[in-house]
Amino acid sequence: LVAWYFYKKGKQAPTIGQIPIDPGTGTGTGTGTGTGTTTGASLSDAELQMLAGQIKQDCIGINVFANHDTDLYTRALSLSNTDFVRLYNTFNLMYQGEYEETMRQIINDQWSMPYSPFETVKEAMVLRFDSLNLP
Repeated sequence: LVAWYFYKKGKQAPTIGQIPIDPGTGTGTGTGTGTGTTTGASLSDAELQMLAGQIKQDCIGINVFANHDTDLYTRALSLSNTDFVRLYNTFNLMYQGEYEETMRQIINDQWSMPYSPFETVKEAMVLRFDSLNLP
């Protein structure tokens, strides 16, 4: 228990700042500086916080045999580029300090059965992170 405490204490990952949103394309800059913008946003901050919380709940614990809720990730994938970057920023603001990983890292670290529906949406999420320059 003591070793685990010091391992976690030493593992403190630097938090990234809010990813600015390019108003022309709605994509993130990937720099981790700035406050972003809500140009082209269609979801309220409260809706983004709720979706971020639901994704976090789905990612905690071991879900290898109990499938993930793929509807959450499908909903995230259906967001506009602007809202997707805002969701990423919201998730990181709310949970990166606690879990020491970004939304991308947490989702990418999730395990599930090969060829499961979650593996398909997980791949799509990673591709979306890449296309929007989200570290």
